[in-house]
Amino acid sequence: MTFSSSSDSGLSDLFKAIHVGPEAAIETAVDTYLARMNETATSIPEHTVVTAEMIGSLYRFAVNNHLQVSALTDNLKGLYLRLPELSPESLRQWLMTVAPAMHEQLKAARENSSTALIQNAKEYVRVNYSDETLSLNDVCQALSVSNSYFSTLFKREEGLSFITYLTNFRLERAARLLLETNEKSQVIGHLCGYADPNYFSSTFKKHFGESPKQYRSGLVANES
Repeated sequence: MTFSSSSDSGLSDLFKAIHVGPEAAIETAVDTYLARMNETATSIPEHTVVTAEMIGSLYRFAVNNHLQVSALTDNLKGLYLRLPELSPESLRQWLMTVAPAMHEQLKAARENSSTALIQNAKEYVRVNYSDETLSLNDVCQALSVSNSYFSTLFKREEGLSFITYLTNFRLERAARLLLETNEKSQVIGHLCGYADPNYFSSTFKKHFGESPKQYRSGLVANES
């Protein structure tokens, strides 16, 4: 194995660790990469070349993932001149500055993306909840994500399944309409995505502990 192919393999493992974390895994990947570099790049010219390849690969990784890490991106030309002259420990310290910083930025970007996805799903429900055919598949198609990924993400972020969220949203909206309008319960059920009045009534009672009629009557009795 040449020193180039060995360093490429080590960088690939390092990039995986940067994506996934945690910092302990990144530190292990850094040490593994540097150990391979020291074993295979035994001359000063080889060390200079493999260090330059490392800098280029890290920089491309940062650019492709829209990362701004000052220790890497602020003075690229200077890095090509400075890093090959660093001691092994100083080079390790530099990598342990850059790699965890990349990981934190990627993690923050994923969290922001997840939050936006959940909010978009909730907005889709708000607009379309009255459609009795609305399903998980409809939402995932609208958001261009897979059902399994979205279901896992929604459950993790919200603490309940998407279908449970949709049901709760519809029933809370139905409860408001029962209190704020004089529409019949079957009409309200239809407005909230329930084509079958009996199913609406049983689902409502399971959620609130009383039928739509009892729910409305209880408010009237309390106001009296």
